[in-house]
Amino acid sequence: MPVRKEQDAMTAALRLLTGRSYSQAELERSLRQRRFPAAAVSEAIDTCRRCGYLDDVRAARERITTMVRRGYGPHRIRRALEQMGLEGEQVVLLLSEHLPLEEEMRLARWLLEKRGARGASGEALRSRKAREYRFLLQRGFSIDAALRATESDTEWQPSVGTP
Repeated sequence: MPVRKEQDAMTAALRLLTGRSYSQAELERSLRQRRFPAAAVSEAIDTCRRCGYLDDVRAARERITTMVRRGYGPHRIRRALEQMGLEGEQVVLLLSEHLPLEEEMRLARWLLEKRGARGASGEALRSRKAREYRFLLQRGFSIDAALRATESDTEWQPSVGTP
């Protein structure tokens, strides 16, 4: 396979960035998978960063917004951000900014409401709540949010902008 040129790496980077925001680690991984030379990848990333096309925080915020709209909880979102190459304090700060506990609870209740199957008693009620609890945990919600959302059978009103 012929060695790819530096200009080709920049072109590929720009094509990728027109589709969605990437973190630096994601873009680097994608360009390396396309077998561009390390120097070309580094130059393309530096150029994209200087021009403002590459911003880890912006990419993380977009990913958080997308995942919240799709009904994912903070644990699942944290894993996605870590796969983007973000870690530590920055991830915690972004998640607390975009998905505080009250918002997580509202989202969990909205998901359960969307799924339907409300109303039951006795063993059927316990079984339904257990399924709902497992569902929320699989979606990445905290144990506290999953417990609270499945225990509350009271009517609630979704706020404006419910995903």
